[in-house]
Amino acid sequence: MTGEAGSKPRVLLARPHDFMQEDVKAALLASGAEPVAIDTLDTLRSHKGSALAGLVASTAVTSSMPSTLREVLTVLASDFPAVPLVLTGLAGFEVIAQRVRDEGGAALKLVELADGVILTKGSVLVVTAADFRARRDAVKGAFTQLFSPAPPLAPKPPEPPPQP
Repeated sequence: MTGEAGSKPRVLLARPHDFMQEDVKAALLASGAEPVAIDTLDTLRSHKGSALAGLVASTAVTSSMPSTLREVLTVLASDFPAVPLVLTGLAGFEVIAQRVRDEGGAALKLVELADGVILTKGSVLVVTAADFRARRDAVKGAFTQLFSPAPPLAPKPPEPPPQP
């Protein structure tokens, strides 16, 4: 999911929050991804159909983007249903999970960051401000797992010659 061959995987900051944006960008860069800040819903929608490795959206009440969390979640669900999603927030996991449910994201399968967490298709990783401060390696590992392109399949070994 990288764009051109050899380019970094692009991850949209779909609802950036000024307080956490630098932590998010640093973690994405450390994982080998290219963060792309989004400032409006129209700009977000303009990326529909483009090669994206993932999306990151803040659950904060305010954002540098004028749209609500509900509006952004609606666009993400309709326009980017198969793109990996990370939700960030200043609060703890349970508070973020409740906010997401309150804003129309009850169907999302939220996963708390943990060392060695295995993320499955359709799960949404939640990373808190405390995670960015105290668990940088776990954040980097999760971002790498989510946003790195799949390694190419190993070539199939040659068939042995038929026995006479």
